[in-house]
Amino acid sequence: MDTAAEFRKYAANCKKMSKVSMDPEAKALWRRMEERWLLCAKLAEEDEQSVARLQAQRVASKRRISGLPHSARRVVATVNTKSRLGCVRSRKFSPAL
Repeated sequence: MDTAAEFRKYAANCKKMSKVSMDPEAKALWRRMEERWLLCAKLAEEDEQSVARLQAQRVASKRRISGLPHSARRVVATVNTKSRLGCVRSRKFSPAL
């Protein structure tokens, strides 16, 4: 079971408890807990969607690079490596590719 579904299950349990509680304060407490669990479920769904979107972007990025000719992939890899290292060297002093 995913996290959001589990949180919704907890919210449903809180709703049941609010219905069977006789004390008005306890009812209010269970309702507030239900609202909090529903909020947690919403946030968990948003997090899962964000992760899925980032993974899709990474896959798409890799596909774009892998679709390039071999010589272009070497250039992209060299540029990415140099930008990560923070150095900009002329090709004359770079190690052979």
